[in-house]
Amino acid sequence: LRDVPRAIVATLRAYDLTVRWGGDEFVCALSDVDEVVAAQRIAGIAANLRILRPGASISAGLALLADGDTLETLVA
Repeated sequence: LRDVPRAIVATLRAYDLTVRWGGDEFVCALSDVDEVVAAQRIAGIAANLRILRPGASISAGLALLADGDTLETLVA
């Protein structure tokens, strides 16, 4: 579990917000990126995690912020 945040920090920008959401889940807020760049960053996190812990993997979802969205609606 400690290697996941390490992989996130190694991949994302210093100002991208990351919070732990439950036991082994994390939410990352990426500003000023589109779906393609966000997907590339997620792939980068997975690649960095495999370097830190061979055989490890992540699953990820992607949501774009729309008017009226809250953190809860994005996660849902």
